[in-house]
Amino acid sequence: MAKELPYFRFYASEWLEGNITLEDETTQGLFITICAWYWKKDCQITKEFISKRLIKNNQLLSKCLDKLIDEEILKFASDLLVIRFLDIQYEQLSGISLKRSRAGRKGGKANVKQMLKQKSSYKDKDNDKENNKDNDKEAHPKKLNLEIRKEEFRKLIEPMVDEVAPKANCKEFFFYWTEPNPSNTKMRFELEKTWDTKRRLIRWMKNADVKQLSKKDEIGRDGIGTINKIIGNLKQKS
Repeated sequence: MAKELPYFRFYASEWLEGNITLEDETTQGLFITICAWYWKKDCQITKEFISKRLIKNNQLLSKCLDKLIDEEILKFASDLLVIRFLDIQYEQLSGISLKRSRAGRKGGKANVKQMLKQKSSYKDKDNDKENNKDNDKEAHPKKLNLEIRKEEFRKLIEPMVDEVAPKANCKEFFFYWTEPNPSNTKMRFELEKTWDTKRRLIRWMKNADVKQLSKKDEIGRDGIGTINKIIGNLKQKS
């Protein structure tokens, strides 16, 4: 990887506007270091590798990793680390399925260098995209798998955190609308006839406020009912 693809794309705006900047400096520093090792090792490293190579303080390491996992910035599949945005870049440039490679099938790593040489730079990849621009316009939605579309939906919501709705509500909104259908081909929001993410989130917040008020009213009614019962019991005793 170091020779054929020495670097990955780093978008400053995505970093600055993403959930990672909500974490402390230690967690941010750990994540970018993990990204570097992840890319260098063909997007295949384990939790054990991280604990040996990076922070020696197991308690601090565990704390930082838990934060990154909670925010879905990274995750673990069994013992293997998964950083989705780097997986997408790797698969696009190398033409290698990480899912297949991780499963240990033949041909996974054997042809890595040859395939990387064929698609050895972002410039070549971008040129290919430009040459096939008209065809890609029609084919693009079909090419994107569910995980990529899910990640794009997350990016639509991220700028609205705190501006339109609190982080917790945005997270609930995201999980609800990205629930896949039984065939795992479309998410809930993709099944809607019309869709505007910002308007839907605003409505989501209004509905949440109404539910909260209804709950308070219900608690109030229960409280009044309890008081009336107590008064009634006291009257009977007297």
